[in-house]
Amino acid sequence: MRDEDTIWQYLALIDFVQMEARSSQICSDCHWYLFGSVLHGECSPIDIDLLAVVGSVRDGVELRAAMSEWLRANPIHLVIMTEAELRETNFIKVVRARRLVTLRTTSRGGLVH
Repeated sequence: MRDEDTIWQYLALIDFVQMEARSSQICSDCHWYLFGSVLHGECSPIDIDLLAVVGSVRDGVELRAAMSEWLRANPIHLVIMTEAELRETNFIKVVRARRLVTLRTTSRGGLVH
């Protein structure tokens, strides 16, 4: 059985990764997916498997570079693919990934995505 505190910590890390990527403006329009043991509960997760779907190979290189130190310091396994690579490999279906949507409240209490 998964440790609930660990799952909540991982969810906070996922949220942070998305915020960092958006704030760097490298990946402001990329799509994020969660996959692996943290999603499917096959065992106690030791890391978070995330997929970032980017617009170009250059975007992927820039995203990896911008987040490299942070990724080394946290239990995140980040896979970066372009839309074309995603279609070629059928990655989402193969690993049973689920798209992530981040909802945040604005200062006025509204939700943003």
